[in-house]
Order: sequence, then C-alpha cells, then structure tokens
Amino acid sequence: MVSTDQAEEHADFLLAASNYSVDMDTSTLLEHNLRTRDDLDDDDEDASHSSKPQRILIAMAIHSTGLPNTINQAHNSSERDEWIQATNTECNSLISHITWKLCELPPDRKAIGCRWLFSKKYCADGTLSYYKARLVAQGFTQIEGIDYTDIFAPVIRISSIRILLALAAMFSFKVYHMDVQTAFLNGKRQETLYTRQPPGYIKRGEEHLVCRLHKSIYGLKQSSREWNLALDQFFKSHQFQQLKTDPCVYFRRLP
Repeated sequence: MVSTDQAEEHADFLLAASNYSVDMDTSTLLEHNLRTRDDLDDDDEDASHSSKPQRILIAMAIHSTGLPNTINQAHNSSERDEWIQATNTECNSLISHITWKLCELPPDRKAIGCRWLFSKKYCADGTLSYYKARLVAQGFTQIEGIDYTDIFAPVIRISSIRILLALAAMFSFKVYHMDVQTAFLNGKRQETLYTRQPPGYIKRGEEHLVCRLHKSIYGLKQSSREWNLALDQFFKSHQFQQLKTDPCVYFRRLP
C-alpha cells in the first residue's frame, strides 16, 4: 500500500518530468481534461481537495501516451518493428495453443469482434523491458444465453493475503509468486463461440471465414471463470483442498 504523502511525492516527480519532456498527445490531454491551479483557486469549493486528483491524473497521462490504438497505427509508428514482433509473438502463442479453427459462420450466429491492445512493460528502475501486444475479444457484443451463461469467478480476499503473509513472517517461510503466461488459453470452452480473424492476420483467400474458438481468449465475459475452473481442477488433481472460508486459497496436508 502507498500512503497519500508517498503518492503526492511520486506525482510531484512525474509532474516535474512532464515540464521537461511532454509529447503532443499528453499536452492535449492535460489541456482538455485538467484545470490549472489558478482555475481551482477560483472555485467556490476548497481548491486543496481538487488539486490532488489533478496531479494524479497528470502522472497517469504521462505513462499512457505513445501507444497505438489499432494495428494500422502500430504499423505506421516509428516503433513498427517492435510492435510487429509483439503481435507475431502473440499470434504464434495463440496458434501453438490451437486456440481456434477457421470455418464458415453459421447463419444463425454472429461473429464476435476482436482487436489488439498494445502496451510497454517496464523494469523496476523505469527502463523499457519489452513491447506487449494482446488480442482481446470485444466481449460487450456477446449475447447472454447464446454466447455465455455463467461468468462468475472468485477473487481472493485481501484478509487471506494478509494472514498468509503474516504466517510466512512468523514461521520464516519462503514466499514465491508466479505468473501464468496466456493464462486464459488454458480454460476450456463451454459454449460454441465465433470471432472474426485477428486484424492484420486475416488469411489471404479466406477472408470470409471466422474463428471457431477452442480456447478462451481475453475479453470474453466467461474467460475468467473458465480459467478459474481449469486452475481449480489442476490443484485438486494434485491433492490440494480449498478453504471453506476462501475458495481462492488451497492447501495440502503432507504425510
């Protein structure tokens, strides 16, 4: 957790950096969406309460600029090669997991759209680590009862995390953390879903075909639930049990 004073100090640092180097998109964003301190002083309400969100929004704006919104923007940017490599990596991963199969769209079904999301990953010291591209489905177009039914997935309680860390500190246990790459691709499909082919990777001569999904992808309403079911099945196959008070905490009794 970060205190208010620490957040303000971090925002002050980013605000000073923005005075040194700010691109056109950030300047426009700040001009149209943020009021100056003079504007706040003119308000009838206390300006000190309104200035904090201003500084936090500035910090967020600096980090969010320079990213393409579409694959066409990525291909026309100065970082074209890096973004192409990122989308190729994502597509290769989807293909290796046999995520879909091209087929004709049934006349009574509608294909779900998809798009690319681009981001840059940074190291702890602020240096650029790598470029990330993720194909996501436009789940807001899904129809309940046809494209999905149940979508609930449990989330661990913050109290459980605190208790586990406290126990680890008390008994000098080692704590490890991990990340599952393309986690949602491990979820098994419950419903039959169709998506459009990925923008920029439409198969030549088969533009009319759609992707029948064998695996879940990011953006679908039920992706989180299907990944959770797959993870739950994995843990239980290795003799782990769920806590009754928190379904996201598993334990195994050793002989």
